[in-house]
Amino acid sequence: MIEITTFRLTTATDEDAFRAADKRLQSDFAYRQAGLLRRTTARNDQGDWIVIDLWRTAGDADASGARRIDEPVATRFMSFVDATTVHTERYDTFGLSVSPTRASLLDEHQGDAFGIVDGSQRRTTGNVEGFSHDLTTELHRQRQ
Repeated sequence: MIEITTFRLTTATDEDAFRAADKRLQSDFAYRQAGLLRRTTARNDQGDWIVIDLWRTAGDADASGARRIDEPVATRFMSFVDATTVHTERYDTFGLSVSPTRASLLDEHQGDAFGIVDGSQRRTTGNVEGFSHDLTTELHRQRQ
């Protein structure tokens, strides 16, 4: 399941401070959630932001959302976001599945980062910034 959230930052937001808050949310909260396979944040030239989360199931995303409400790093992240501009959509994936081996590794090593790089698995313990998973490569690999 793919979850896409778009938003704009508040006018008073320091973008560097927001990026630091996003990085901390990703490392201290997001990648510790069961079922989160990939998270990417990006910005366009008009100042619109997007967060794309790839979840194993909608239930995993729902559970994470419930935990996020009381999470200090999530509160910090949202303090930079103009709440009136937040829009979230979910999409079912077709033909994309998580192998049982990859799923068990994700469950076993919450907080560690796993990625597919050139078709091989790589583990980067405790360094989510080093997580390099190319969704396009994953989709292509699974459709072959």
